[in-house]
Amino acid sequence: MCFDSHVGAVVRSCNYYTCYALRHVRKHLTTETVQIIACSVILSRIDYCNSLLYGAPVAVVEMLHKAQNNVASHMSSLQMCQCQTTTLNSVRWLPVHQRIQYRIVVITHKALSTSIPAYIDELLQRQVTTRFLRSTDAPPLSVPWIHTETAKRAYCLAAPNVWNLLLNDICNASSLSSFHAKLKSHILQLHRPTRDDIPTAAFLH
Repeated sequence: MCFDSHVGAVVRSCNYYTCYALRHVRKHLTTETVQIIACSVILSRIDYCNSLLYGAPVAVVEMLHKAQNNVASHMSSLQMCQCQTTTLNSVRWLPVHQRIQYRIVVITHKALSTSIPAYIDELLQRQVTTRFLRSTDAPPLSVPWIHTETAKRAYCLAAPNVWNLLLNDICNASSLSSFHAKLKSHILQLHRPTRDDIPTAAFLH
């Protein structure tokens, strides 16, 4: 249930494309081209079904994070020894943990706005409240009572836990594209490194 075998296979595949394939042609390609290749070939592997990794052991998620940071380091001018958060921010990539939450939120938003797929929509319940809500307030989702540690990783619990932390402005986005843009900007802002976390050399570029 911890998906360690699956994650290990993904990491080996990502390291192969990064260390043996992408590295040898990096000098012949522009940064934009490298980023397109990295997103389509490597990052897509890290994101595939990553919502299932919600609540997975930290060590398992950290394996994917290191593989992602390895790719980002080859794309940017930062070195591997520098702050990992800084490296990911230089290419505007969310860390793996936030990418998992991002995927859960996107699935939840689609289900709430379109009721598709039905089997996902049935797992989501709007919280009933007696207090007055402003028209700009998005009703939170009810968090079900869970009895076991394994069940805490279920979507019916993960979705409300992540969704209820969002700003109303994000939940009430007028379109899907606006929702995606606001959500990513919000997460990037929350996890943006402070000046003390960024090496001095990063400010010189």
